[in-house]
Amino acid sequence: LNMQKWIILMLFGSFILVEGDADEKHLPLIPNQSVPNSMKKEKMAYYSLSFTKDTFVEGQDLVIEVMNMGNEDSDPDIFISKEEKFPNFYSNDYKCSEWGDEVCPIPSKKLSQNDVWYLGVFCSLDCNYSLKAVFTKEYPLKHGHYITNYLDSEESRIFVLDVPNNSSIKKIKI
Repeated sequence: LNMQKWIILMLFGSFILVEGDADEKHLPLIPNQSVPNSMKKEKMAYYSLSFTKDTFVEGQDLVIEVMNMGNEDSDPDIFISKEEKFPNFYSNDYKCSEWGDEVCPIPSKKLSQNDVWYLGVFCSLDCNYSLKAVFTKEYPLKHGHYITNYLDSEESRIFVLDVPNNSSIKKIKI
């Protein structure tokens, strides 16, 4: 029995019909390894990200990055879920769909060693992209203190700044 899964997406006021096989396989995504892919417009590719004792980093956030590697106008978006095996615009735990490359952080408190996460990448135009998952620690920023940080090529870091509700801070320079 070959069941079809149809997803109707509303994007910028128009409907997009995306066909996907319910038995479709997920491509594996391994932490710290880039996965390049090409996709036709208005299609989705699916990935699974499993952690093992060798790939999981306790106490660090996970950053999922999708980088456009081709057509300047293509805009890969990413949808992430722990439960939904085929995450999309409407069914996801995390959605990163701003214009351009996407960087989606998942807090360490939401992760555990035996997790399996599911990812969907959508391109509104034909696109070439690279998908990567990396663990990174948070770097706290404190009011009145300066921090200098250098990033290697394709490195991600999370900077955290807590601003109290009753704070007199009116401007933040980064």
